[in-house]
Amino acid sequence: MKKLIVCTFLLGLWACLSDTEKYALFDRNKFADHILTVPIDKVPTLDKFNQTYWAKNSLKVHTVILIPYDFANQRFGNAATPTVIPLSALSWSASLHRTSLELYPDAQGKVYNQHKELLSNTAIKKMFQAHLLNRGKNPKLAESPQKAWVDIFMLPQQPLHSIAPLLGVLAEAYTETLASTPNLAPGMIKHLLYLRKRIQIKKNN
Repeated sequence: MKKLIVCTFLLGLWACLSDTEKYALFDRNKFADHILTVPIDKVPTLDKFNQTYWAKNSLKVHTVILIPYDFANQRFGNAATPTVIPLSALSWSASLHRTSLELYPDAQGKVYNQHKELLSNTAIKKMFQAHLLNRGKNPKLAESPQKAWVDIFMLPQQPLHSIAPLLGVLAEAYTETLASTPNLAPGMIKHLLYLRKRIQIKKNN
């Protein structure tokens, strides 16, 4: 009961913060200078993103690409936008993370799970938060917050603009969890979000 009261209090404080304060973790200046920042007009589709990512990552220098992101409006920004979303890629043939949260957004921005069930923003937030805080309790979820990977599956020519709201929801879920969980390391979000080419998803049982 005491823990619940503390979490509620901390989330109340988080809600009172400005967008600038809430998303300070995503300030471009918090990332190393050598990490590539690419406006969305340079990588408008998943294919273009992958081409840019692997051209740089083949040298083992870049582990993420930073995409300018406007958190106030949950949309991608431009070169002048001070905040960014860190994204990584997995190649077509790469195996799945063993315990990833799988999300399947369509071109209209609707998001489904691997069983083709439509997910609300609230459901996505709860799923990601449970994934982050699982700590090995549920074998289908993350062993630790550091392994709470999110695999976002898209068609190769799908516009990245279609996932802008989803990224905002995931970032909000992470920052809310961070606000109520003192031992959650802020920097982990930099290594959790992966874009993947879509494979055939499972049918409902």
